[in-house]
Amino acid sequence: MNVLNALYASVHFPASSSIDAPGIGTASPCLTKSSKPQRPKIEPGPYRPGAFGITHESVWGVYVNDGCVSAEDPLEWRDVEAHAHVHEDDQWRGWICIAGSILTASGNPSHLLLHEVAHCIRGGTSHDAKWRRIVTDLGAGREAKKYERKRTSPPQVASPVAQP
Repeated sequence: MNVLNALYASVHFPASSSIDAPGIGTASPCLTKSSKPQRPKIEPGPYRPGAFGITHESVWGVYVNDGCVSAEDPLEWRDVEAHAHVHEDDQWRGWICIAGSILTASGNPSHLLLHEVAHCIRGGTSHDAKWRRIVTDLGAGREAKKYERKRTSPPQVASPVAQP
């Protein structure tokens, strides 16, 4: 069994987290006295994508921690909120590593997580029109807006100077 298969086999749903049973794909918000939903507490480690409501076949797993599931150089990712493994030659292709916000207070995938899901579906790191369409379809249109190319007015062409 290779490292990837071993990790996938060990993907867990910690008892101390508020993630529902495997296959449900939603999280239960924690309620306070004011009945305001709070983000569920997610323990660090690998998860099946369904734990966060992700069902697309391009996403194989979600690694929650300040680092990377590949652990080649975890410190390389120390200041990165999230990234997706999308390159064809990457043995971790289809995995999302995320240290930032994973779920909203209502238990839905965060825009950051949907941003990375869109990269897995798109199959690349580009924020092109196709990626923007995918992330919008996933419900994170704000992410698409962040990466719209700023249109500039066409360059001014100097008119020819009359020769005497």
